[in-house]
Amino acid sequence: MKTLVPTLATLAFLAGLAPASAMPFYGPSGPQTSVPIAMVTARGWSECFSGPYGEFGPSIESVLGGCTGDLLMMAGGATNSGELDVLAWAPTSDVTFDTGDSNTPHDANGTGWYFNDNYSWGFAEQGGALYRNSCDYGDGDLSNTPDPLRLCWHTSGGYLDGGWRVGTVNFLNNSSEYTRYLFTADSSSAAEAPEPASIILTLTGMGYLVRRFRSRGKKA
Repeated sequence: MKTLVPTLATLAFLAGLAPASAMPFYGPSGPQTSVPIAMVTARGWSECFSGPYGEFGPSIESVLGGCTGDLLMMAGGATNSGELDVLAWAPTSDVTFDTGDSNTPHDANGTGWYFNDNYSWGFAEQGGALYRNSCDYGDGDLSNTPDPLRLCWHTSGGYLDGGWRVGTVNFLNNSSEYTRYLFTADSSSAAEAPEPASIILTLTGMGYLVRRFRSRGKKA
């Protein structure tokens, strides 16, 4: 009787039929640039807020009420582009840690966070100097913000206010051309998702099985 020998491509295809939840959690350290939204949502995150940069409101309390996970990602990108110009994430308690109006960030997951519901909310790469007035342009001045790893939203009286920057693009106070986003995730789900290393081991094991099948086929 002829032995059917599966190829590595066949086994990899079958592995690809696993549920989407088996995708490795997207959890990089520090701010990231040029990330497809589809990749973020396919790898453990759910969009819980989006709105134009130039829009006043809604209240921060209502926004956070819709982001129920214990992990929070802030991001911004050109409207309808399908891509995030810059993003960063950390536990929600770190992303919303009240720093008042100071230039001293709260560091978590490779990112310097700042938040106050009557001043501004945003991030820079950990170790980067801040200058908040009320949004941050510690990487340059009002006319020149060259650091692509920064994001800032104005806040006022417990509400999101219009503006201000996503990466190097600033003065978005009245802009509908850029959108601000929040994504939420659960740390328990992140812990359960397989790491890339485990996927590599799986494919390595598949290769071993293919070799064993081929060896047995030659002996028959």
